[in-house]
Amino acid sequence: MYLSKVQARARRVLAATAVLMFAITVAHAQPEQDWIRTEVRDDCLSYNPLRTPLFGETHVHTSYSGDARILKLRTTPRDSYAFAKGAAQDLPPYDVLDVATRSYQMNRPLDWMAVSDHAEQFGETQICFDNSFTGYTTSLCVDLRDQIALPPAPPGPLPPIFATFLLPLSAEDPVRFTQVCGASNADCLSEASFIWQDTQDAAEENYDRSDACTFTSFVAYEWTSQTGGDNIHRNVIFRNAEVQGIPTSAYETTDDAVFRDTLDAECTNLAGNCELIAIPHNGNTSRGLMWQTTLRDGSPMTLAYAEQRARLEPIVEMFQSKGNSECKFGFPSTDEDCRFESMGRAQNFATYNPNQVFQPLSFVREALKEGFALEADLGVNPFKFGFIGSTDGHSNLPGAVSEEDYSQAGHFGASSTQNEWALENENTNGIEANPGGLAVVYAEENSRDAIFAAMKRRETYATSGPRIVARMFAGRMPKDLCDDVGFTTEGYSRGVPMGGEIGPVKGKKSPRFAILANKDPGGNGDPSVPLQRIEVVKAWVDGSGVRQEKVFLAAGTKADKSDAGVDLSTCAPQGTDGFDSLCAVWSDPSFKASENAAYYARVTQNPTCRWHQYTCNEHAASYDCSDPFSVPISFRNCCDNFSDWPRTIQERAWTSPIFYEPGRAGVGKAILKYGKNGGDDKLKLSATIGRLPATFDVSVDALTVTLRDDDAFFNVTIPAGTLIPVGNGTKFKYKDSTGALGGIKTALLKTSTTKQSELKITTVKMDLSAAEANNHDVEFEIASGSYQSIDKTPWEYDGKSLRIPK
Repeated sequence: MYLSKVQARARRVLAATAVLMFAITVAHAQPEQDWIRTEVRDDCLSYNPLRTPLFGETHVHTSYSGDARILKLRTTPRDSYAFAKGAAQDLPPYDVLDVATRSYQMNRPLDWMAVSDHAEQFGETQICFDNSFTGYTTSLCVDLRDQIALPPAPPGPLPPIFATFLLPLSAEDPVRFTQVCGASNADCLSEASFIWQDTQDAAEENYDRSDACTFTSFVAYEWTSQTGGDNIHRNVIFRNAEVQGIPTSAYETTDDAVFRDTLDAECTNLAGNCELIAIPHNGNTSRGLMWQTTLRDGSPMTLAYAEQRARLEPIVEMFQSKGNSECKFGFPSTDEDCRFESMGRAQNFATYNPNQVFQPLSFVREALKEGFALEADLGVNPFKFGFIGSTDGHSNLPGAVSEEDYSQAGHFGASSTQNEWALENENTNGIEANPGGLAVVYAEENSRDAIFAAMKRRETYATSGPRIVARMFAGRMPKDLCDDVGFTTEGYSRGVPMGGEIGPVKGKKSPRFAILANKDPGGNGDPSVPLQRIEVVKAWVDGSGVRQEKVFLAAGTKADKSDAGVDLSTCAPQGTDGFDSLCAVWSDPSFKASENAAYYARVTQNPTCRWHQYTCNEHAASYDCSDPFSVPISFRNCCDNFSDWPRTIQERAWTSPIFYEPGRAGVGKAILKYGKNGGDDKLKLSATIGRLPATFDVSVDALTVTLRDDDAFFNVTIPAGTLIPVGNGTKFKYKDSTGALGGIKTALLKTSTTKQSELKITTVKMDLSAAEANNHDVEFEIASGSYQSIDKTPWEYDGKSLRIPK
C-alpha cells in the first residue's frame, strides 16, 4: 500500500488528534482468532475476543467402561451430560428392589466436557449383559453378573472379577476373551461399534449448537495401555463429529508411537475435518515411561517421533483423583508443595509404599526440563505441553470435585469413599484418593472449535477442584499493569498468554510476567475460599546441561507467615489473612537470556479440610484420639498419633507454562520517525535474534528483514557476503550513506550459537508511510537459510513517531 504525501500527512494529523483526545492511551489490541468453524452451528451471542475461562472435564467413565461396570455403575454417557448440566444422578449400590441407594447432584454445572470411556472391553462387558450373544453364558460372564449382583455391605474392596477382567490388560500384547468375543472377536468388535456410535450420538444430543452456547460436548475415548502396570494412558478428544471409525485400544497396540501413527492414519491424515488431540494422564503411575526419552525398543528418540508427539499432545492431565503429577518431593524436587496429594505408588495396581524410589520422568516438571535437553539434540521439544485437571471418575460424576461431598459421592462406583472402610485402606479408591480436578480453557465462545483451539495453543490451566480464575502473560508488560483495568487487553497486546512462546523481547533482561488470580466465587452451596499466594515455578536446563527448578513467591503470603487455618472439629476457617484477588508483575531475578525455560504460575488457597476430615467429623462419636488403644482401626487415620495423612489441604490452580526460547527473535527498541513530507521517514531498529543454529552463515545465505502490519512497510534482503565480517568473524557490518540497499544506512549483526545474537539497523530518509500511524501490533521477521523467526510487538504512535514503548 502506497500513500501520497497528502494522504500520509492527513492520516498523521487525524491520528495525532486522536492521540490528544485520548491522552496518548494505548490501543488495546485483541488476540487474533486462531480457528475457523469446521461444523454447522450458530454463532455464539456471548463471543468474547478476549476469551472467557470455561470450566470443564475431559476424563470421566460411564457403564460403557469395563471397570466402571464391574463397580456396579449403570449410568450412560447421556446421564453423564445430564449430571454435568446440573441434574442429580443415581449411584450404586442398588438394593434388593433394584433401587439406587444414593444419588448426588453438583452445586454448579460445567461449561463443557468429554466422556472418555475405556476403548478396551467396549464390547466384552456389554455382551455379558445381553443374552442374545453366545458369550453371555460363558463362565466369565456368569461370574461377572453374579459378583455385580452381590450387594456390598458395606462398600469396600474391589470384587475378584475386577482382577479377572482387567489385569490381562497389563500384558505387553493383551488379547481379548475369545470365549466371550466369538470367532475372530467378531461379537466384541460389533458391540464395540454400537457403543462407539451411541457415545457419538449422546455427545451430539447434548451439544448446544444454538446461539445460546450453553454447553459443549466432545466425542472422546481413553486408550488404556499399561504394560506391567506402567500407566501410559491417553484420552483422545476429537474436534468435531468427524472421528475414527472405531477407537484404537490396547488390544491393537500398547506402543504409544504406533498409537499416534494410527491416530494420524485414521483421522488427521484423512480428507475432511477430522482432528484430535491425545492427553496423557497419571504420569505419576507410569514408572517414568510417560515421558521417557527413548522409543519403546530403547533406541534414541527420533525427530519424527518428537514432532508428532508435540503436535498431537499439546496438554497433559496433571491432576486427578489418583494423584498429583506436577512433581514428587525428593525425586528430585525439594519443593514442599510437591507433597500435595502425592500418591504412594509408582504403578497402577501396585502396593502402597511411599518410601520407594520414584522415577523423576513420571512428573511434568521433570518432563518440562527434559524437553529442553531433547530440543537441544533434536531441534524439537516433544514435551512442550500445557496443563489441565480432571477427575478420572468411575461413578460417572463429571466435575464432582467437592472435598466436603466426596465421602457422599466418590469416583469409584460401589467401592467409593462413603464409609469408614476408605479411612483405613491406603488404596487408590481409599484414603489416598481425592475428588480430582477441573480443566479450564480460555476460549472466545463455548463451542467445539473454540475450546479445541484453546487446548491446541495450550491456553489452559488445571485446578485441584476450586474454580479459581487465573491469567498469566509474559512480554513487555508495564510494571503497573496490576493497576490497569485493561489487564487482559494489555496482556494480549504486549505479550503472550499461558501456553505461549516468547523470545528475548527485552534483550538480556527477563521478560515481565503478569499474573492475576481471583478466588473461586463459590455460590449455590460451594465455598469461596480466600487465596494465599501466587508462586512462579521455573523449570530449565542451565548452560552446563544441568536440570534446574526454582519456586518464586510473586504475590501474597508464604504459608508460615499466614494466620489462616482451620478448626478441625467443624472445618470452619480460622484467621483473618487471605485475599479475594492477587496480582503481580514479576521478572525472573535468575534470568539468563541464553537458557530455555518454562514458567508457570501456581495459585494457592488458604487451608481447608481434606475430604477425609469431613468423614472423620461425621463419625466423631465413634472414636477418641486421646485414648489410642480404644480407637477402632477404621478411624485411626482420623488421629494424628496414628496417621501422617494431612487433615487439611491447600487447594490450587496451575497455569500452563510460558516457554522462553532464546532462539526466537525479539525487537528490543525501535522508532519510526515520520517526516514532514512523504519520503523523508527514518527507521532505527535494535533486535535480539536469539541463539542461532550452527548453520547460520550470512556469507553463504542472504539475510531478509521485514516489518509488517497490514502491509510490509519495510522489507530488505541483504545478499550473501554483503555484510562484512569484523574481528573474529562473529560480527558483521554494512554501511552506505546513500541507502541503495533497501534504504539501509548502517547494519550491525553480532552472531552466536551459544548466546544472544543482535541486529541493529538504521535507514536513510525513505518512504515508510505504509506503516499505520496509530497504536497497533507490528510483526518483525528475520530469515536466513533455514533460520526464520517472527516476533509481534505492540508499537505506539505519539503524533510524530511510531515506536516500541519502554
